[in-house]
Amino acid sequence: MTTARDETDPPDVDELRDGIAQTRAELGETVEALAAKADVKARVKESAEDAKAKVREKAVEVSERIKEGAQDAASAGTALAGRAQDKAVQVKDDVRRRPVPYGVIAAAVAATVAAVIVWRRRSR
Repeated sequence: MTTARDETDPPDVDELRDGIAQTRAELGETVEALAAKADVKARVKESAEDAKAKVREKAVEVSERIKEGAQDAASAGTALAGRAQDKAVQVKDDVRRRPVPYGVIAAAVAATVAAVIVWRRRSR
């Protein structure tokens, strides 16, 4: 006599109940998965939430880039202003040392501006 069950012996009632319970659980999971796929409204809402999150991330990234660019521009502007001020001081010193060439240049610019003004008035 063997204690193992032969293939020809009918299954035990407990084994049948366990098999049925397992099948029901698997079937329940399958139905839930199919219901989730069939729920278009929920899937669209989830996709919209994902898209919103991506847009927010991009907005933060772009905002940070703009801030960095503004800071770079401000520092470049400060440096440029410093160089312009240095150049103005240098020109001022040059004028004090040699006023004649700059006086001639200033007179030429003034004459050119006056000539343009007169020419424009006559053209009208």
